[in-house]
Amino acid sequence: MAVEEQDISIDSKGLASWDINLNAPIAGLYQGTFKFRTGLSPLQEIEADRDYRDLLGKNAEFAASHIENLAYTLAQLRHRVVEYPPFWNDGTSRFPGSHIRDKEVLEAVFEASVMAEQKYRSQLAEKTKISMEKMKKYVEKLEEDDKINKEVEKDSEKA
Repeated sequence: MAVEEQDISIDSKGLASWDINLNAPIAGLYQGTFKFRTGLSPLQEIEADRDYRDLLGKNAEFAASHIENLAYTLAQLRHRVVEYPPFWNDGTSRFPGSHIRDKEVLEAVFEASVMAEQKYRSQLAEKTKISMEKMKKYVEKLEEDDKINKEVEKDSEKA
């Protein structure tokens, strides 16, 4: 399932929503709405990294690359996902989604969470650009007004 940016919406609080509708080979249809943080705080990043290393356990350097990817995905999603459909949490693990045998679902949810952060950052950059352009026009107008005021003062002194 390819996640598209237009499938992700971001609310005024900076939370992203995404609807999954994925038919997977093992458990069938997965449907529901996820809400993601659009970025992690420094502490959340540290905690996600700790979870990642914790999942890999001792001798992590011997873990297969697909296991490293699964550990990273689960650790990240633990901190990125704030609301989820019922299928996501079976209540037995501190890593929601870890019981799902359809890896395509984990990949899609992770892709959507990363895309949500990218979309949010793009929106912030665009808002900043627009604000800077408005500020520049405002400053230019103030400078023009100041120039006119000085000319009026100069003409008043001559008179």
